[in-house]
Amino acid sequence: MRASGDVNVLESFAKDEPVSGRGWAVITASDSMEYAFEGNQLADDSSAPQPSVFTHAVVEGLETGEADLDADGKVSLDDLYESVYRQVREQNPHQTPKKAAELHGELHLAHSRLGRIKIVAVPSPPSLRTALNSEEFLTRQGAVLELEKRLQHTELPVAEGARRHLEEGVARNDIQQIAVMASDALGKIRLAPYPDHLDFGRVPKGSAPHQQSVTMHGPPLARHCVAQPRQSWLRVDPTGSGLDVHIDTATEGRLSGDIVLKGVADESVIHVEAEVAPAHGPGHIEPEPGPVNDSATPPQGTDGKRETVVIDPRRIPSRPEKPPVTTAPARRTDRRAPALAGAALALAVAAIDTLTLAMQRAVVAVVERGEEGVHGSIEDNVREYGALTPLTVCLITGAVALVVGAVARRDLGTRQEHYTRQAASSTHTLTSIAKGLAIPALVLAVLAGIAYLVGSPHW
Repeated sequence: MRASGDVNVLESFAKDEPVSGRGWAVITASDSMEYAFEGNQLADDSSAPQPSVFTHAVVEGLETGEADLDADGKVSLDDLYESVYRQVREQNPHQTPKKAAELHGELHLAHSRLGRIKIVAVPSPPSLRTALNSEEFLTRQGAVLELEKRLQHTELPVAEGARRHLEEGVARNDIQQIAVMASDALGKIRLAPYPDHLDFGRVPKGSAPHQQSVTMHGPPLARHCVAQPRQSWLRVDPTGSGLDVHIDTATEGRLSGDIVLKGVADESVIHVEAEVAPAHGPGHIEPEPGPVNDSATPPQGTDGKRETVVIDPRRIPSRPEKPPVTTAPARRTDRRAPALAGAALALAVAAIDTLTLAMQRAVVAVVERGEEGVHGSIEDNVREYGALTPLTVCLITGAVALVVGAVARRDLGTRQEHYTRQAASSTHTLTSIAKGLAIPALVLAVLAGIAYLVGSPHW
């Protein structure tokens, strides 16, 4: 309604500082110069049984938990006001909710179950944590590879412990090469629903709820998440491989909504579209053939509430799973990036082998030079045993290994749609190992070359 006089809501609170130390807060539907609307009608229209736009936003935000904007499991006063402000302004740009408060500390109004999945982590073994803090590069690299294996563990607390160690102790704090390895490992547990866009097409009004399936890819930790339908006509049921999505066909019109997935580390969105057409008349459309939900119960129950569903890969539903209405096209598989990654690894191994050979020959040359006394020359001994040739080969193969690995990663990033998740994972693993071998080989080879150039004229 529009204020016909001074409402003075703030005068209902004591002017003195509250003894309890908690304070007070007021959120209003609009300011004193605006109307508060219910759809296209004024809120003081007694013929409208539904609540106002403002009241609906308040109740919806608290009841569903959508007002928990920071996903911390609690709806604060600031969360609620920001949520209400956004919803009201979206529906009516001429209505501006206002807030006034005098508080000590933060006020929480409700609990929310819309936060990300929280798993009690099992710490990694002490030996692994010690290896992560080692001064040796290869030791830390091996620890990261072991943590990457633990990320794939079927026991979620074990995988979550590995994730936290990689994220907090390595990806943010180690040198770039180790941090990149940790980030690549963490990338494998990101939410990966497929498909992430569902189109039910045109369906008749009042028909049985239609169903399509979404598959969650990745290790168990990547498939464990919370699914939150944003619209009341959407329903989500967990399955052994992901989730089934149903739509309610009770209302005509174009439907467009989202299902938000929240895992332990990130979020993803599944977009859903459908068009509900009249069930009778010239525009009557027969239901499209394909699996549908056998139950005639509306997807969200008669109260229309949206529900949060936990998708747990460890629990297999007792009911038989039904195939999706539409079969997603198989992703085309390209072997270029994995092949390049394999070549990079082979070159890196060759660099290590030739470096080892060069060092062996250099040691023999140095020993023989020492036996010759003042009449000998280190250059003659090095040439005699051919130590420079494998050293040069090591420099070349190591550099080429890094270049080929970079090309493989670039091809994977620019042509992601051509690779399966397994191919992408293999590419990341092979290129990481190749880089871990090639860089130390190059550094040692360069140092050996510098030592030879500096010391040979004087020995």
